[in-house]
This record gives sequence, C-alpha cells and structure tokens, in this order.
Amino acid sequence: MARFVAVNKDVKASTAVFAGVNNALIAGGASAEAQAGALEQLVQAYSRGRFEGEEWKSVNTAMTLAISETAKALGYVSASGLQDALSEGK
Repeated sequence: MARFVAVNKDVKASTAVFAGVNNALIAGGASAEAQAGALEQLVQAYSRGRFEGEEWKSVNTAMTLAISETAKALGYVSASGLQDALSEGK
C-alpha cells in the first residue's frame, strides 16, 4: 500500500485501491505467486500511469473475472477495451 501512497499522496484512496485490488486477486483464484507477481506489475503500471503488455497479461491472468467486471462497470464492452484505455493512460 505504501507504494500506492507514494504515487497519489493519499492514504485513504490508496487504502481503498489496495483493498479492492487485494480482494480481486484473491477472488481470481490464482496461485499466491501469480497474485504477488500481478500486484507488483499493477504497482509498476500505476506508478507510470499506464499499462504495458506484460503488466496487463500478469494482472489479467491473476484476476480475469474481476478485470471483465471492472471493464463492464467502466462502460467498456470487453476487457480488451479496458486494456486499450489503460495502455493509453486513461
């Protein structure tokens, strides 16, 4: 969580982001190793402000259902639409 705070300077927001990500990773059912790798990749992308291919692949693999549901909630037809937006820094 400290790495999220370092990026956005907001402890409350970072706590909420971390809790949501953590729950999505757990719900994804991937191995603990895959979850840890996805979290690291997510933090790197968050710090940079956009996703790159390998980061997206790692996160999507660890929490496929959550990514699909997040995409729908944000108005994207599919996870690939969300991927495009995140890659562009939106």
